[in-house]
Parts: sequence; C-alpha cells; structure tokens
Amino acid sequence: MSETRPDLLHDIIGLIPAAGQATRIAPLPCSKELYPVGLRSEAGSVRPKVVCQDLLEKMARAGIGKVYVVLRAGKWDIPAYLGDGSAFHVSVAYLMMRLPFGPPYSLDQAYPFVQNSLVAMGFPDILLEPDDAFVHLRTRQAETSADIVLGLFPTNRPETCDMVATDPAGRAQQSLSSRRARTYRIRG
Repeated sequence: MSETRPDLLHDIIGLIPAAGQATRIAPLPCSKELYPVGLRSEAGSVRPKVVCQDLLEKMARAGIGKVYVVLRAGKWDIPAYLGDGSAFHVSVAYLMMRLPFGPPYSLDQAYPFVQNSLVAMGFPDILLEPDDAFVHLRTRQAETSADIVLGLFPTNRPETCDMVATDPAGRAQQSLSSRRARTYRIRG
C-alpha cells in the first residue's frame, strides 16, 4: 500500500459487477470470479489466489477502501469467500442485482449507494496491468477533473475486444464494439 499517494485519498468507491452466469465457460465448480489463477502466501502457507483478488488488490493499492460487489441469487460463494474484505485490505458490501440484462443494469443497482461519489469500476474476472493501474487512473482524474477516465490498452487481436477509438490526446472518440451495439437506459 506504500504506493498510495496521500493527496489522492478523497473517497473513491469500488464497484464490481459479479452477477453474470458465465455460460460461455460453464460448467464451473464455483463462480468464475473465484476461479484460482495462481498462488499466494498467507500466514506461512501457500493458498490459491482467485481471479477477483487481483482487482481488489489493485483497488486497495489506489487507496480505495470501500467496495460494492453486485451479485445475483445463487452466487453465495463470493461473499462466503471474500467476507467483509478485510483479508484484501478493503471493506466489501454486497448488493443484489434486480434486472438480469447485463453489466449496465448490474452497475445501476449500486446507484443509490454511490450517487454523487467518485467510482472506480473493474470486472472481477479480468487480470489487468500494471499493479498500480487504479493509481494512474485516479491521478488522471484528479489532474483533469474528468467525469470518466477509462483504462484502455492497445490490442493486436481487435476481434476479441470491445474497442474505443481515441484521438492523439487520448480522448475517446468512438466505441467500436465487436459485439452487437446496445443502448442502455440507467439512472443518473
């Protein structure tokens, strides 16, 4: 946590949508967010490191201390594993998804809890780099006062990603989705 910059510690709330069904990779013996992706040392022993732990660690490194995880019914293994988040140096609370239409609706479930707050959102089944990615995003937001700061990366396999075209200054110009375009109406 030593990389956290004290001048950037105004409250940012972490938001993690974990309500998906993972039908493309089913059947799994657990929620995909708890799929083991490595090992970690804890109290003198080696334990599995689950995929969502990567996101929680990166949020904690940026000084994000409160995280809402949006779940659907049946994903009780996630709160059973993460608990209150103290093992990952964050406080975790859980919200239940109401409408099963994808991430925008899952994220909207948190609106009453995060309205008028700065929010850092990440997907719990994606490993990202660098370790201080949220520190960089937080710094950029503080420097620019932008409403939205996106963590984008170049890809040599565009057919596998949802893409965003940017101008030379890094401002988003157009969403270039490899998936069918969708319009979502959410609160706000």
